[in-house]
Amino acid sequence: LSFSASLQHLLATPRLYGVTYDARIGSTEFPNDVGDAALPAVADDPDIVDASAGFAGFPVLMGRVRGDGIAVSTVGGASLMPTPIEGRLPAAPDEVMLGASTMEAVHAHVGSTVRAIVADATPEPVPLRVVGRAVFPSLSDAMGLGKGVAMTPDGLRAMIPHGAPPPDTVLVRFRKGSDPVRARTELQRRLGSDTSFQVLAPERPTDLVNFGRVQSLPVVLGGLLGAFAEATLAHLLVTSIRRRRRDLAILKTLGLSSGHVRATVAWQSTSLAVVAVVVGVPLGVVAGRWVWLAFAANLGIVGETVLPWLALAALGLATAIVANLVAVLPGRIAARTSPAAVLRSE
Repeated sequence: LSFSASLQHLLATPRLYGVTYDARIGSTEFPNDVGDAALPAVADDPDIVDASAGFAGFPVLMGRVRGDGIAVSTVGGASLMPTPIEGRLPAAPDEVMLGASTMEAVHAHVGSTVRAIVADATPEPVPLRVVGRAVFPSLSDAMGLGKGVAMTPDGLRAMIPHGAPPPDTVLVRFRKGSDPVRARTELQRRLGSDTSFQVLAPERPTDLVNFGRVQSLPVVLGGLLGAFAEATLAHLLVTSIRRRRRDLAILKTLGLSSGHVRATVAWQSTSLAVVAVVVGVPLGVVAGRWVWLAFAANLGIVGETVLPWLALAALGLATAIVANLVAVLPGRIAARTSPAAVLRSE
């Protein structure tokens, strides 16, 4: 339950997997300059509150490691650079932010220095100081979960001394409460249907799409383990009754009624269930949190955990109810025990 709730929260919160924007404006023409042409339409759009323009998808090589880069600057509102999970956003031309997998591949850490070039455009590797670790959106083959390089537009221009290409990307975030589909359609209309501009919706990473298809699997596995636990409880009650046949016979001889016997078995089952809930739920929450954080670190996403308190409370109540239902048949068997037959055999 803990792992599934965190996964569901991740799938419903784009910023956790690096998507800080609601729409991306690109161009199908080359050179694909979207800066000066698209920004007036962005500025006049009442649905847009944040906008950043610059470059996305340019190849950055650090030795033999490639990580596609993003370099955008704010043109209105808050920055839409990738989400940092350690350190901060790059602010100077010689600063860079890397994805977790990229950082591991180049054996870097926050505070270290890497030497990089932009494809064949940089004559000599340029030293860049790593100031953060981030989650990157899926904008190209080498930019996505755990992979990517973020820098300032000035930093990119410094690495291309023969002249940087015109901006190719504008990222926008819509006003809270706006319908993203309608707002993207309206933005496309403002840009003009006869232009080469494309207003694209954010893409969910393929890995997350695949995980989303099996997000109920942990709950299914938990259900199977619960079924095994019920069978184990029933077996325990039956064997316990068999071992205590003589005790039950003596108690019934002294006046214990059949209802009292059934209640005794039910209380035994309930006590076991309560111990299981008191011990198992906290351990499950801790284990679920630990596994989720390890899962998030491996994917290079923000490891934000969610605890489904309502579901956990319902689980505890359901456990007690099921324990009493499991105790019904063993309780009837115990209540039908004949004191005379048992004591005579003893």
